[in-house]
Amino acid sequence: MYKKRELENYLVDIKEKIAKIKSKSKDKKLQDFIDDEDLEIIVEHSLMIIGEAISKIPQEVLLKYYDNSSYWRQIKDMRNLLIHQYWGVSIEMVFYVATKKIEELESYIDKIIIGENIQ
Repeated sequence: MYKKRELENYLVDIKEKIAKIKSKSKDKKLQDFIDDEDLEIIVEHSLMIIGEAISKIPQEVLLKYYDNSSYWRQIKDMRNLLIHQYWGVSIEMVFYVATKKIEELESYIDKIIIGENIQ
């Protein structure tokens, strides 16, 4: 039987994948991503899950904590690129998101968790 997922489930999924990306990407350079296909796959898979989970969170909730619809759209678009146009995703883009942008996302997700009173 299918159990309806709740906002909390999606936020937990996102937090877990952010933690995975941060732990795998810590102190890594672009060349590490180029040389380690497993690292690339782990990060890309985690980004796909994050994008899918973001797409399941109501837009009004996302915008309540960061009022920039194009930001949230970019996360969903990254997921779509990784799934539907994987050949067009550069390792540089994956590296940039994993090492430069993931903490920003984490801060917004933390605001949602606190604001929505999610344990």
